[in-house]
Amino acid sequence: MLFNNAVIPAVRSALSEAIHTALSSRYLRRNEGTTDYATIPEVTLSGQGVVEFDVLTSFTTSTQYVFDSSESVRFFCLIGGAGTISTVAGLSVTIDGGPNNFDIRDGSFHTVRITGNMSGLSINSLYQRFSNSERFQGILANLKIWDNGTLIRDYPLDDNSDILRNRAAVLGGELYTFDGLTDWSEPRSSSTLSLNGGFIRSTADGVGTQGSVLEVSGLIVGSRLLVNIDIDRGTNAGQIRLRFDSSSSLAGGGFANFTNPTDGNTIAVINVTATTMYFGTISTGHAAGQYHDIKINSIHQADGYGTVINPNAGDWGLFQQQVTGEWLGQELVANGGFDDGLNGWTFGNGASGSVISGQMHMTQDTTGNGQMNTVVSPLRGGLSYYYSVNLISNNGVRPPAAILNNTFFDLVEGVNTFEINSITATGVTAVRHSNEAAGVASVIDSVSVKEVLNIA
Repeated sequence: MLFNNAVIPAVRSALSEAIHTALSSRYLRRNEGTTDYATIPEVTLSGQGVVEFDVLTSFTTSTQYVFDSSESVRFFCLIGGAGTISTVAGLSVTIDGGPNNFDIRDGSFHTVRITGNMSGLSINSLYQRFSNSERFQGILANLKIWDNGTLIRDYPLDDNSDILRNRAAVLGGELYTFDGLTDWSEPRSSSTLSLNGGFIRSTADGVGTQGSVLEVSGLIVGSRLLVNIDIDRGTNAGQIRLRFDSSSSLAGGGFANFTNPTDGNTIAVINVTATTMYFGTISTGHAAGQYHDIKINSIHQADGYGTVINPNAGDWGLFQQQVTGEWLGQELVANGGFDDGLNGWTFGNGASGSVISGQMHMTQDTTGNGQMNTVVSPLRGGLSYYYSVNLISNNGVRPPAAILNNTFFDLVEGVNTFEINSITATGVTAVRHSNEAAGVASVIDSVSVKEVLNIA
């Protein structure tokens, strides 16, 4: 498994920076749990099965589903009110290699393994109950499904994308090679197609619905396609829809539809409903002579690939594993190394600041609790963070304090690192003097706040 077992103390003080040496890095996705979830192509097991995954959650308010199915013979997995794993009767569950008898909602990663006779059981959704309720809040990673000893699904969930790849299936060969306007047509016969480099340009003949469509044949019904497309709105002032359909008019049943996609790249997973499918755009609300461009970069068969539904900005984060076992997230202090001078920092209570040789010099101009502040974003309630400050020197009577989330830590000279658990999202960090006289100064560098994921 990716996550090594290690015991992490609740609070650390004055840790050496050497501890935070990255061993490896990967993206992890935190499911917010209000409307977001994921779908995967239905998988139905035929015999003895194993399902294994890593999970981290601190949500304790109600039941939350890790996975489920909308089919009549549901294979579900949920974290119940007591924080233990519940699943289909007759299956065995272990947590971190031990019994399923403790509350895993502690904000640390745990490895869950479900085994037994799974014949006829099916899964097609992640992070929620099949009825679009009781959604999971936290991180799911390394979901693997074996059927009679064969690995049939392998979702690392490290994609940094709304497309969730299945490592158990080999991505199919290229199904489209650019050949000018070959296999392209007008879906509504009211536009002129031309080439713009590798793009297909659709120019409106009038105000009627117009666009361009590519025909791809020889597909396998029931499979999935991974389609990579670039869109450029050009002069088109109307509404553009990117569609994938079994009808050449892009108006048939069961099409996938992206309304007004952002200029640039779009990647989609498409269900194949016919041996011949059509990929392209239609536009409405434009004027005659206006145009837009589409370029299909690739089409591959991608069996088992999933899709995140209703994603949120910031779902994905890059984390680095440390020699101590935990995983640290990305830097949340925008100018903690003062490479950009005083940008982002403010001063109060009689203090002022200057940056000399890349280090912050906070000077007490008048007697008081001088303070330097910056906004940290995003902080999320219920999570754990490492807060680190390098105090190079201080000539005051009392040690300055580092502050995060209204929690104070006395600083000593050197690198100071603290772990703060169950934070509330106040979003401000500071270093403060304590009733010091005018002329007292602290030299500070490397102010850092990073989310920390602990390992059980």
